[in-house]
Formats: sequence, structure tokens, C-alpha cells
Amino acid sequence: MKNLLVKGYKRTNGIYGIRNKIIILSTVCCANTVARQISELDNVATPITHQHGCGHVGIDREQVIRVLSGICNNPNIGGILLVGLGCESTSVEDIIAKVNKQGKVIKSIIIQRIGSRDKIMKVAKKYLTEIKEFI
Repeated sequence: MKNLLVKGYKRTNGIYGIRNKIIILSTVCCANTVARQISELDNVATPITHQHGCGHVGIDREQVIRVLSGICNNPNIGGILLVGLGCESTSVEDIIAKVNKQGKVIKSIIIQRIGSRDKIMKVAKKYLTEIKEFI
């Protein structure tokens, strides 16, 4: 078999990704609009939204956490901005706890803690700049 040379991004855990994407992931459906608005600040980041995260308990809650952290653990993802509302059952902290942080930068925004849209966008722009510098 012939050896193929594939250019990629080696993560510190030894896994390679062929892309180095930045994602903006909402942890709850109530944060979807804000995640999309943040992505409009910078066309480099891809928003990932869904219709879950609120009111889940037990195994349903664990499944949502597994899926969202699995997205973050994809080797093609180099930077993550998590956007949470602050009262959801699948919190930003739950997702971060399941993400393999080796070779990735993770930032988070909790909408209810920051407050106004202008403040959120200012923080998001700063975080996206930091993520781009890292990856």
C-alpha cells in the first residue's frame, strides 16, 4: 500500500483533524438566536444550534450532553464558543466537563450573566479573536 501524505492539524492528544474549524454551539434552544448573531460578527465561526437542552432529566439529559460534547470532541474542531442561557438543564459546565480540551480552546458565554446584547457581542468578539489566535 502506498503511503499518502495528508495535511492536517495534530491535536495534542495525537489525533489529527483535516480541518481547523471554530464553532459557536448553543447549549440550549433559547440561546440559538444569540449563537447565530455571534456568528454574523465573524464569518469564520460556524453556528451549531438545536432544539434541546431545556427540561431534560435523567438519561435524556445525559444523551443531550453526550451529543453536544461529541460535536466539540470532533478532531476537525479547533475552537469552541459555547453559548448558554444560564438556567438550562444542560449547562455550559456540563458540556465542558465532557470535552477533551487537548489541542482546543474553549470559551463560554452565559447570556443571563452578561446581560445586554451589546455586552454579549463585545465579549463574543473578544473571545472569537482569542480563539483564532490559538488555532
